[in-house]
Amino acid sequence: MIRVGVIHCWIRYNKKSPLKIEKYNIPYQHFSKYAKSMGMLVFLGRVKDYDKKRGILKNAMFFDSEWQIKRNVKIDILFKRTPFDPGKAVPAVNNPAFSGIANNKSWVYRTFKNITPRSFVVNSSREMKRLLPKIRTKKIVFKPVRGSDGIGIKITEKPPKIIGKGNIMQEFVESKDMPKWGIKKRAWDLRVTVIDGKIIDSYIRIAKRGCLLSNVYQGGKMRFIRNKEIPRHVRDRVKLIDSKFRKFGHRIYSADFIIDPENRPWLIEINTAPGIYYPDREKERVFYTAILKTIKAVYLESLKR
Repeated sequence: MIRVGVIHCWIRYNKKSPLKIEKYNIPYQHFSKYAKSMGMLVFLGRVKDYDKKRGILKNAMFFDSEWQIKRNVKIDILFKRTPFDPGKAVPAVNNPAFSGIANNKSWVYRTFKNITPRSFVVNSSREMKRLLPKIRTKKIVFKPVRGSDGIGIKITEKPPKIIGKGNIMQEFVESKDMPKWGIKKRAWDLRVTVIDGKIIDSYIRIAKRGCLLSNVYQGGKMRFIRNKEIPRHVRDRVKLIDSKFRKFGHRIYSADFIIDPENRPWLIEINTAPGIYYPDREKERVFYTAILKTIKAVYLESLKR
């Protein structure tokens, strides 16, 4: 059996609830079951408990009918769910070089400047004030260069008085109403999940009323759509994005888009650790199976080197 180390920042060594956010415990049980049926064992652990020189998880959570705590588990391959340097003892999904650039919003906005909102890196209040006149929208988005789940993002009409290093200042994109998807006067975005260049699934994230952030972590609701419902111009943008990533080999990521009132899709973010919380069991099965096939492929290819 191939031992897969899933490194996550939300792990706690608690047999009843190993993930800090309760709703993610069941998905990782299901993920572990699918993995076992495909010849893999899943061990959940934290960055600080992973010995990257020896490829050993000093502490890990393992599910087999119930959650168990395991010690000193030799890992064959890593599935990274949080940014960190995995070392070279074992292969990792995603490739660290790929994760390093795709999770850097500054790189994303420079590389795909024709399909992303106008954005500027700001490292000081003085720099922010200098660049502010170039922002053409009433609302302004401030976000960290690295990060996910909507953490640290502020959307405001009044810029902060003080701003530190490593921030993005960005034009705000209003999302259009989509009656066919039941969306009216709510902020939303479209997430497309891609594995090795193929669109695996897609879903809308609808912000709770009164909020402009649609991240599920921020209270947004998921609504799956069929892949054939993805607008053609979004598909074209996904092809363009993936063309920049093919050189990294196997890759798992999601691309988030906002469609504006003129029907133009704007790339907002790329995430190399898309969430695995799927309330739809069939969608869950398809997604988990695709991830696990990629993990197994990376491991088997590493044996040939």
